[in-house]
Amino acid sequence: MTKRIFGKLILSIVLLLAIWGLGAEYLVSHITEQNLQQDQVVSLSEKTRLVRSFLDGVEEVDYPAVVDRLAVDANARITAIAADGSVIADSEADPAAMENHAGRPEFREALAGREGVARRLSDTLGVEFLYVAIPMRDRAVRLALPLATIAVRGGEIRTQILWMMLLALVPSVLIAAWKSRSISSALSEIIGYSHRLAAGEFHAAVPQARGGELGELATQLRSAGKRL
Repeated sequence: MTKRIFGKLILSIVLLLAIWGLGAEYLVSHITEQNLQQDQVVSLSEKTRLVRSFLDGVEEVDYPAVVDRLAVDANARITAIAADGSVIADSEADPAAMENHAGRPEFREALAGREGVARRLSDTLGVEFLYVAIPMRDRAVRLALPLATIAVRGGEIRTQILWMMLLALVPSVLIAAWKSRSISSALSEIIGYSHRLAAGEFHAAVPQARGGELGELATQLRSAGKRL
C-alpha cells in the first residue's frame, strides 16, 4: 500500500512540476523572443545610421560597391532607393531587376522623414526579413536581417532556459520523493490501523505520533481504539 500511495503522490507532484515548468518556459521564451526582436530593431537602426553616414560621403554612382562592402561589415542586407522609389543599390539583388520600392511600408515612412520598421516576406529573395529604413537627403537607406537569424538565437536561448529548468527540476523531484515517501508511509500506517479497528482488533499497534494533520488523525484513531 505504501508503494501505491507513494507512486500516486510522486506522480502528481511530477505532473504539477512539469505543467509549471512548461508554462514558465513558454512565458520566459515568449518574453525573451520579444526582447530579442526589439534588441535587433535597435541594433539594426544603429547600423542603418552608420551606413547612411558612409553613403553621405560618396557619389551615387559608387553606391553599389560601397553597399556591397558595408553589407559584409554590417552582416545585413542593404538597400538604397531614390525619392521616386527606384532602387539605386542593393547588396543582394540587381537593382535593375527590382520593382519600385516606394510602396514598401518602411520606405514610405523613411521618405516621409521618419524611421520605418517592418517584418515581412521579401518579394525579391522569398525570405522573411526584419527591415529598418531611415531618410537620407532626398532618398532612403534600409537594412534588413533575416528573421531566421533571430529565430536561431531565440532557439539557443530557449535551450539554455530548458537546461536551467531541468537542473532545477532534479533536486525538486528528489525533495518531493523524500517528502512523498514520508507521507505515504504515514498514510499507509493510518489506513492499516483503521482497517484493523474496523475488523475488531482494538488492541492493534497504533501508528507512530507525527506532526501536522496526519499526526492529529493518528491521535484521534488511537483515542477511538482506546474507547472501543
